Amino acid sequence: MSSQERIAGTRSSVTADPTVAERETDGLHCLWRPGEPFLVEAVNAVLGTDAEAFEHPSFGKGYVWRLGNEGDPPVHVQVHPDDRLVRLQFIAGTFDPQSREYTVDRIAAGYQPKHAQAVLSIECNANRRRTRVNIFTNGAVEELHNVVDAASLKELTDASPSATVTIAEAAEILGCHPTNVAYLIRRRKLPAVKRGLQWFLDRNAVEHYVGTNQRQRRKSQQIP
Repeated sequence: MSSQERIAGTRSSVTADPTVAERETDGLHCLWRPGEPFLVEAVNAVLGTDAEAFEHPSFGKGYVWRLGNEGDPPVHVQVHPDDRLVRLQFIAGTFDPQSREYTVDRIAAGYQPKHAQAVLSIECNANRRRTRVNIFTNGAVEELHNVVDAASLKELTDASPSATVTIAEAAEILGCHPTNVAYLIRRRKLPAVKRGLQWFLDRNAVEHYVGTNQRQRRKSQQIP
């Protein structure tokens, strides 16, 4: 069975309810939210492998999926629904740190033609920012920061204009050309909303992006 067929089967099995339309967003189909029953079989169908149930001394009941093609560094995906916790463990990989934890607001699934495989999406919301972690069936992981819905940022813009900056102002903060800021908006690296002909960005997100880049540069300059 192909990845697309698995996704279609999963969608039909978990959306036999009147709120099906509300579960489809951003091209992804919602599999679980806090307070809902956690459907292990649905995640199994997306990832193409069965979970192993286990008990964690601190987080209680959990499930783990071991992903990775032959020759690729594997990743272990642990989900603890009762604590809204997802832990990723990168085995013999180059990720730093090799273990990451996320407090989850939504687990969704979809199919990415670009990668020609299914994707499990972990979404976390905090301080008007959304982090999305895409986990592919071959064990690859894509972490996207500051993915913010426009409605949330528009509310922020209307309520507190001082909390937002224009592209030109963001470029001054970042020390780059405005076209670079526009590129970051298109890549969803920085949250922004368009009002008329003007883009507005979350000032805190821009300053956070500066700090993150500075830390990464200092780390890359460190001598092993």
